[in-house]
This record gives sequence, structure tokens and C-alpha cells, in this order.
Amino acid sequence: MSEIDTQETNSTEQDASNGAPEEERASEASEAAESAGQRMAPPPYKAYAPAPPDGGFEVHLTTGKDLQKCLSRPALIIGILLIAVGALLLFLMLFSAVFNFFVYETLNLDSNWWMFPLGLFAALFGGMTLRNYARSIKDAARRPRQIVYRFYRGFFTVTAIREGEDMGTQKIYYSDLTQTRETKQFFLLYVNSASVYPVEKNSLTPEGSALIRSLLQK
Repeated sequence: MSEIDTQETNSTEQDASNGAPEEERASEASEAAESAGQRMAPPPYKAYAPAPPDGGFEVHLTTGKDLQKCLSRPALIIGILLIAVGALLLFLMLFSAVFNFFVYETLNLDSNWWMFPLGLFAALFGGMTLRNYARSIKDAARRPRQIVYRFYRGFFTVTAIREGEDMGTQKIYYSDLTQTRETKQFFLLYVNSASVYPVEKNSLTPEGSALIRSLLQK
């Protein structure tokens, strides 16, 4: 074998010996990246950025007693206030009657007659509000559901799942929302005054929350 052939053979063997560790290092790096990706990947219900609005991204929400309590807190406050106002009016009317009887020896209620129907109405309406509040919490605890939101440009969809069964999907355009509110816990998407879709912010990364804000503002 010539000297040139010997040099070429040695060069090829050296390249092969140098290439093997590089391939091994690349393979190890790829496995490490996959392992790190698995460790760092957010749970499936998390919305992460950049999330492509054209392709949509999902946010999951499980309804239940705690969520219903949070959403129905205004009804609880209104019911308690109405009962308090009604009880106060009825008490003032009774106090006025007793005062007039012992001081003026008369039961003249002509000036305070309005307190009775107004107080009675407020107390009854407050009681009905509290009853509906308690009933809604009981129903939510008995029939929990999973809500899957998918956000896209221009619209979002809402899918209700109960006991593993798909209960149907509704498509809602952002332009059809009558009101949107953001609290510490939720994005509240109102279709009308009586229908609201809560999106729990704990199920979102900061980037996901920012993306929803940008979609709702368009």
C-alpha cells in the first residue's frame, strides 16, 4: 500500500473515531432535552404562551360547590341585605306603634303604613334569594361538570363534559359578549345578564392571561 493510501486510511479512521463521540453526545443531549421538556411541560389544562390563536388553546374548568359559592357571592350579599332592610322596617313600624300606644294612647299608623308592605316584600324577596343561592350550590355539588374552553381569533367555544360524556359545544363570538370582567380569580364572559362563563385564572400562566386579554379587547 502506498504512503498516500495509508494516510487517507488513517484520516478516515480518525474521523470515524472522532464522529462517534459527537453522535453519542448529540444523542445524550437530545435525550436530556426531552427529559427536561417532560419535567418542565405544564399540565394539560394550562394555557401557555405563545399560544397560537389561529389554532386555539384550551383552558379546563371543573364546576362544583366552591366555584358556585364564589360566583354566587353577590346573590348571598343581596339576600342578606334585603332581609336586614325588611326586618329593620318591620321593627321600626312595630316600635312606632308601641311608642304611640304608650305615649299618645293611640295606634295611629297612617304615617308609617308603608313600612309594613315594603319591609315584608324586602324580607320575602331576600329569603327567596338565599333559597336560590343554597339550591344552586347544592345542585353544583351534586352535578359537577368539566368545562373546556377553546380560544381562537374572533370567537371561543365552550364544551360541557359530565361523567365523561360530551354534553355539547357552543360557539360564541367575542362581539356577542355583552360584558367582560376580570377579577382576582376569574375572567367573566357575559353573554347576557343571567349567563356568564367563568375562566379560572389559576388555570392560566401569565402569558395565557395576557393572551386572553388581547383576544377580548379586539
